Amino acid sequence: MRPGRRPSPGLASMPCTQQRPKAKVSILPDKPEIERLRGIQERRARQEGEEAEQASEPAEREAHERRADKAAYLRDRLEAQAAAPDE
Repeated sequence: MRPGRRPSPGLASMPCTQQRPKAKVSILPDKPEIERLRGIQERRARQEGEEAEQASEPAEREAHERRADKAAYLRDRLEAQAAAPDE
């Protein structure tokens, strides 16, 4: 702002609750990209599951199981996204 000018009332002077919500921008990947990502998560889930079975320490086993669960969750979400009709 230039010296001598008063700030104009606008969004900056409004409380957060009165400001306009930010636009939600969502760019969905195309079907081949979704399938590629799904394959990656499938491999991760399988690999982490195998490593959980081979782990000698309980904490290590739990960490691999959590990673396997997360990869399976992401794989399932990607499958649902691939099955959804294009908008």
